[in-house]
Amino acid sequence: MAPVGYITLNDNLIIKEANLAASRLLGSEKGQFINKGISSFISDDQHESLYLHYRRLSSARENPTHIFTIKRRDGSEVEIQFESNLGHDGRANGFRSVLIDVTELRKAKEGLQHANDQLEEKVLQRTKDLSESEAGYRSLFENSLDAVILTKPDGSILSANPAACRMFIMTEAELIEAVGLAWWSRTKDRDAVRRKGRGPEAPSSSLLQTGDGTTFVGEEVPIYSPILIVRRKQVCSSGTSLAEEGRGRTSAQQS
Repeated sequence: MAPVGYITLNDNLIIKEANLAASRLLGSEKGQFINKGISSFISDDQHESLYLHYRRLSSARENPTHIFTIKRRDGSEVEIQFESNLGHDGRANGFRSVLIDVTELRKAKEGLQHANDQLEEKVLQRTKDLSESEAGYRSLFENSLDAVILTKPDGSILSANPAACRMFIMTEAELIEAVGLAWWSRTKDRDAVRRKGRGPEAPSSSLLQTGDGTTFVGEEVPIYSPILIVRRKQVCSSGTSLAEEGRGRTSAQQS
């Protein structure tokens, strides 16, 4: 624990008595500050606060506490907490003050406050970045010309963009309720794709149903879980996709 200094002042704030710890805190030999005003050790901009500190003590009989910056003879400065009361058993003819060095404590508090401020600034910046990122994603989601559907791991729909609603002729709420549609499970398609070794993220085709009961062949393109893009697949009159028919013609020409 840091040494505690004790000083006794008269009504004019002249130092009359002091212990050895007080002389170390004030940065001066004991004989050099006895009968010297305490204000000579206090930072110039705190003289008024020093006067009010002791004036409150005289008028309200309080025991005020205040931190003052002490200017030492070697040029260094320390933060000293003054805890003062009336001297001579409470009669208003002098003061006694306890001096406690709180320099390190104050530095620690300032360091902690600085760290808290930096942390708060980082949190605010991160929140701003996330908000901007979310706004960018939302804009891309809402304005995409592709039908984009956000799903759960079980395949149920969490959200659908306007293009998906137009494709399926349903509102977003109706699409979310459409979890029981047979086309949504795509179990057979996924198994077939995996058997071909193309992996679970390869596009698959399904017969999809719109809100008015019509069907169309759609290609489901997983971007990354849980985002899925659905596109209409052009189908020729024979019922095969144009891509499949094109591959058939190429094979026939080669043979």
